[in-house]
Amino acid sequence: MKPSNEVIRQALGQSVIRYPGLAGILLWCPCQAVEAPNRCCFGYTNGKTIYLPPVFFELKPAEQRAVIVHEACHIAFCHLRRADKLRSREGGQFHHRLFNYAADLIINAAIEQTGEEGHWLALPVGVVRADDPSIKPLFEKAPAHTWTVEELYGELKKHSVEIPLTFVADLGGIEAGGPDLSEEASEVWRLRLKRAVQGSDPGSFLRKLAG
Repeated sequence: MKPSNEVIRQALGQSVIRYPGLAGILLWCPCQAVEAPNRCCFGYTNGKTIYLPPVFFELKPAEQRAVIVHEACHIAFCHLRRADKLRSREGGQFHHRLFNYAADLIINAAIEQTGEEGHWLALPVGVVRADDPSIKPLFEKAPAHTWTVEELYGELKKHSVEIPLTFVADLGGIEAGGPDLSEEASEVWRLRLKRAVQGSDPGSFLRKLAG
């Protein structure tokens, strides 16, 4: 088996070669292998660093790339800051796990479309998908990747959608040294994301999500 750092380096390099627009995001998302056998998710983030547990290294290359891109999107779209803002408004009514679930559905929906186009990303078996029968009706009028996480979170909450018991949150509150939740930091990421989108092809993965 290849050393973990080599696996990560190859996954990052292949992602950037296949999709140069991602370079402007992945450059700012450190990836770190961790010993976390008690976590069932393939990767997770504190909003600043991507953490990859042992199960990540058992995945196929296309699945490894999908996991890294997924976690990088959590960081680039400032999901922790946005969750924090919702928490400030809702107080004790805020449901972090539901917010994480909504964000995962949106990102994975975009990844699935990219995978169909280029086969360079493939979602691992077991991750949440927008075609799950319990939530598929929500996306009859608009595809999952076109929603904002706040919109989808509100809709899931409104309809009292039950999160699958197998769902493992991968966003926030995991490691020390998390993201800067200031408005300035959010603006920095907005500019990085804007440049990454500008460097992407029309109809590409990032353009779909950024829209």
